[in-house]
Amino acid sequence: MKFGSIDWFYKLNEMVSFPAKFAFYYNKRDNVIQVSKVNSKAMVENIRYRDIEPSPLHFHPKETALIKVIEISSDKEYHDEIVQLQEIWRTKFAG
Repeated sequence: MKFGSIDWFYKLNEMVSFPAKFAFYYNKRDNVIQVSKVNSKAMVENIRYRDIEPSPLHFHPKETALIKVIEISSDKEYHDEIVQLQEIWRTKFAG
C-alpha cells in the first residue's frame, strides 16, 4: 500500500484514534523514519524517557535516535508530519 494513498489513510484510521501522541525516530541503519504510538496519559512535555526510548524489543536497532514526541490531532497532520520529517532527514517512511 502506497504511503499517503486513500487505502493508507483508511488503514491508519482503523489503527489510530486521533488525537494521539506519537514518538518519531530516525533509523540510521535503514535510513527510515519510524513511528510509535505513545500510550501515556501524561502531557507530551511530561512523558518519561523510559516510555519512549528506542528499544530493540520494539523495532529499533542500535542506530536509532528519537527525533520528537508530539500530539497529533488528525490523520492529515500525521501524514504532513511524516512528509516534513522525510524532507528534513532525506529519508523514507517505514510503514
